[in-house]
Amino acid sequence: MSTTEAFFADPRVKEQVDPGILAQLRAVQPEPGKDADYEIGHWIAQTAACLGQIRSLAQKVKELEADA
Repeated sequence: MSTTEAFFADPRVKEQVDPGILAQLRAVQPEPGKDADYEIGHWIAQTAACLGQIRSLAQKVKELEADA
């Protein structure tokens, strides 16, 4: 079982992570059959992309608050 499959199979994940977020994570899974190092790199890249989006949205919120 790959690292990613183990994550999705963990009952704690199913209980604690919003179903919509789980669906989004499943939609961007790494290619099947890759090794753990590849999977880790894939998820690091996905996390970095999300953090970039959060930073951008936080900046937009600040700009909107300043305009209000």
